[in-house]
Formats: sequence, structure tokens, C-alpha cells
Amino acid sequence: MLNRIIHFLYLVLIVTVIQLLPNVVAACPRCFGAGVDSPITHGISMAMLSLVLFTGGVMTGIILFFLKMRKRMKLYELGQLAVSEQGLLVNYENLEPNLDPHEVDSIVDKLLDKINLTGYNSLTLQEKATLENASKIKSGFYDGKGV
Repeated sequence: MLNRIIHFLYLVLIVTVIQLLPNVVAACPRCFGAGVDSPITHGISMAMLSLVLFTGGVMTGIILFFLKMRKRMKLYELGQLAVSEQGLLVNYENLEPNLDPHEVDSIVDKLLDKINLTGYNSLTLQEKATLENASKIKSGFYDGKGV
């Protein structure tokens, strides 16, 4: 709250200085009397416009990039995004399979056999999600018995 008051007081000070010293903010005599229809004035105006548009476009791109990264980071922290083995972001909700509780044992056995043969890192992201979901079902997580 105090920070906002200080910013407001700075703004009031700047406006007061501009009102009391109009010569400081006025255009120089050369620019003040320049013709509006002059080709030089038109060229300078277009150059300034192109610089503003170019700089604004680059800054907008940078801001949008960081906003996108912030959104992705929040989704990653919430567990809604996962990183695949190829380094791509994958929507984690699409990876969780719907498992039939009666088939869980056979699915877990197949995945554990694959882990024993080739190691855990050989599992795809889909298989890892299946294994995690199956372990939740086996532990009673979905039946209300688990944590």
C-alpha cells in the first residue's frame, strides 16, 4: 500500500513540474515551426512510427514468450504437463489410461517383466503412466481406502 502511495506522489510531482515549467516540455523552435506538409516532416514521422512498431513488436514477442513459459511452468508444477523422452511437453491427462480393475494384475506383470528385462528407463511415458495408475488402483487409492 505504501509503495502505491509513493508512486502516486511521484506522479503528482511530475505533473506539477510539467504544469509549472511549460518551456521544458515545449518543442524546440525548429520543430515547433516545421510545416506539417513538408516531406522531411513526413519522412521523420514515418521513421519514428516504424521504430516504434518494430520495437513494440519485439517487446510484445518477448513478453508473450515469458507468459507462455510461466503458464507451462504452472501446468508442469500442477502435474498436468509431463516431459517425454524426446524432450517434448505432453498433456499428462491424456496419458493416464482407463484401467479395468480386473486387468490390473496382468498389466502390472507385463510392465514389471519389461522393467526386469530392459530397465525402467526403457518404458515409454504412456507405460509409466499406466504403471502409476495401476499402482494407485492396487493400493486402493480409487476405492477411498488409500490416502
